[in-house]
Amino acid sequence: MSSKACSILNDVLGPVMRGPSSSHTAGAHRIATLSRALLGEHPVAVRCVFDPNGSYAPTYKPLGVDLAFAAGLLGWEMTDDRYSTGLDAAQKAGTKLSFDIAPLSCGDMARSCGLPKGESGVS
Repeated sequence: MSSKACSILNDVLGPVMRGPSSSHTAGAHRIATLSRALLGEHPVAVRCVFDPNGSYAPTYKPLGVDLAFAAGLLGWEMTDDRYSTGLDAAQKAGTKLSFDIAPLSCGDMARSCGLPKGESGVS
């Protein structure tokens, strides 16, 4: 992740993002960037699973969410000129990146998995 000075444009209004749905791509990029940072090294395998009832399942490919995940895992900014080549670059860098659509056992319905009300952030 890059360190930039705080500004109303980057921290309040938001950073420069890619479309066509910048909220989908920015979220995916941020998740991937944070995951790479928490891991502390280049990931070997990443499996992204989208619930069929969620917004990512029908849109991840046409909206470029897969590219956003790849770029974030590679440590690239969303404005990087290589962005559109991220899937191939991730593979060449040794990361097996896969995307699946499958029901998630809990997702937003954490209470149905036995968690007490409020503990999961779901009320």
